[in-house]
Amino acid sequence: MDKLIDDSNRRNFLKTGILGTAVLGVSGLEATDKTSGVFRKRHEPEWKNRQEGMRYRMLGSTGMMVSALGMCSGFQEDNYRFIYRAIDRGINYIDTAHKYRSGRNEIMVGKILKDIGRDKLFVSTKLSRWKWSIDEHCMEIFKGLPSEKKRRLIEKSQEIIESLGVSRAGYYYKFFEGHEKELPTGYLTYVIKQEYGGRAKWKPAFKAEMHRSIDESLSRMKTDHVDILHGPHGARMPQELEDPLVSEVFSEIRKMGKARFFGASFHSDMSNMILKAAELDYYDMVMPAYNIVVQGSVDMVLNRAAETGLGIFGMKAANPIMRGEIPPWRIAKLNHAVKGDLTLAQKAYAWVLNNPDVAGCLSDMKDESMMEENLAVLDKEFSILAL
Repeated sequence: MDKLIDDSNRRNFLKTGILGTAVLGVSGLEATDKTSGVFRKRHEPEWKNRQEGMRYRMLGSTGMMVSALGMCSGFQEDNYRFIYRAIDRGINYIDTAHKYRSGRNEIMVGKILKDIGRDKLFVSTKLSRWKWSIDEHCMEIFKGLPSEKKRRLIEKSQEIIESLGVSRAGYYYKFFEGHEKELPTGYLTYVIKQEYGGRAKWKPAFKAEMHRSIDESLSRMKTDHVDILHGPHGARMPQELEDPLVSEVFSEIRKMGKARFFGASFHSDMSNMILKAAELDYYDMVMPAYNIVVQGSVDMVLNRAAETGLGIFGMKAANPIMRGEIPPWRIAKLNHAVKGDLTLAQKAYAWVLNNPDVAGCLSDMKDESMMEENLAVLDKEFSILAL
């Protein structure tokens, strides 16, 4: 039976780990945020591919009962059959995007949907062209400006980044190659839009491109809709989320039945991005980078957002622990927090899934051994200490 997690239940859940049976969301209730006035009606629970041994939670107010672990579509064309075994184990959420391997990952998802049936998986994809299109427009303006004006715009964007502290150590973490360029490019685009606008001229072409983007994604996956559409893909600042174009494009796509719910993914300034999405009623969920490394600045924000009915599905759970040169303090923090016979990757996933405000998290499953290691965390005995 679904039940809300009150403060006492939340503490018990944090002690017992993901093997507890608490479920976020109550059918028929409505979530509100008294500070922002956001109102999200809760949908009835919707189950797909329910299997014994898998843990499920409601994704915010959407009603979708998603598996604790979701699949990143990072698998290769010549090695993906093991994914069917993950689905047999109860995984029911798969995430992809046009940007991933130039659309080839969406094609692979389409093959999986054809083989197992569309009704077994919740599918999400992203409007990867969103940032590209706006950046290209702004850079065209930028190229035609005199050198001194270019310099002032760059300085202004850098001043904003510094004043907001979004790139400060301990708050910003590099999650992928090229990530360090995201904020400078995003804020430069922002100041160009502020000074030069031009939206009336390119708005129709931009919206047409977003519609073309979702149509191409659906064609590659051979389906008529996705359960979640993220836009922008990899948003860089709260201002991108509240751009009126977002709500307009979402509304049009929803009316056409091409997406049921809408979200945004992001890797930077997570706290402010989550809060902004919670304030905007056209966002049903978000997919932030969330792990034990960023926990200090994000946990309270996640709780506030979850209270509004915003769904949270994490990503990059193991990224700062397993990727590149790992500072010893990160491993020490994880080993201190998660006790039990688990690998570092399993501890990273266990820690994220232990948060009742998070419905689940994406899991890298590039081969069968990685899949088995990640799924095994659901069967492990462990305890998690408060930090």
